[in-house]
Amino acid sequence: MEQCIANALNRQIIVELDAAHLYLHMASWLEGNDLRGFGGWLRRQAHEEVGHAIILFNFLKDRGAETSLGNVRRQHSSFSSV
Repeated sequence: MEQCIANALNRQIIVELDAAHLYLHMASWLEGNDLRGFGGWLRRQAHEEVGHAIILFNFLKDRGAETSLGNVRRQHSSFSSV
């Protein structure tokens, strides 16, 4: 696999994990504000994003490419509204 493709896929893994992290932060805030339905939906979205990251991770590993996951961005922990 060309290194530029592996790099792009590694960056996408981080994007997927960042999204999952944000969704979990949002779910926590919503559930803390008695909006459990919205929170549950965002939990499911987070799970889906992690699934995408794992698919890309497995794709790279199955082809002998290195994974470089980097850091997940720090997310907001409070929000002004739904």
